[in-house]
Amino acid sequence: GDEGYDLVDKAYATFAPMEYEIGRASGLIKDPAQMGPLEAASYISFMYDVAGRGILSIAEASDERVRIQHFHGLPQTCYYLTRKGDWNMCVAEAAFERDLVKLMNPKLRARRTKGKVYGDYCCELTIDWDPEAK
Repeated sequence: GDEGYDLVDKAYATFAPMEYEIGRASGLIKDPAQMGPLEAASYISFMYDVAGRGILSIAEASDERVRIQHFHGLPQTCYYLTRKGDWNMCVAEAAFERDLVKLMNPKLRARRTKGKVYGDYCCELTIDWDPEAK
């Protein structure tokens, strides 16, 4: 139920501060004013590549928005073996990316916009300017 999704969300989000510090120390994550969608997506793509998320494709890349796609093709179900149609799990798992991108620049947002669990042909993370950021 919702409590389980909240727990997964919180667990994945706890990895973001540590990854942020590693990225800052290595010089791959710059000051927030220097981190737009392209720069944040570059770091996320680097992490996905290191983690072995398969072939990455960039469906869109601009100063306003970047869409990173991964896990194309087989298996037809979620890489994490999540129940088909369980979009809440997909969103909870993306808490890491969401919080890491917010640490990079509070004016950005990262969100899952496609998911194999939802019947899409791939998983997709979109990084763009947060319309609710002040």
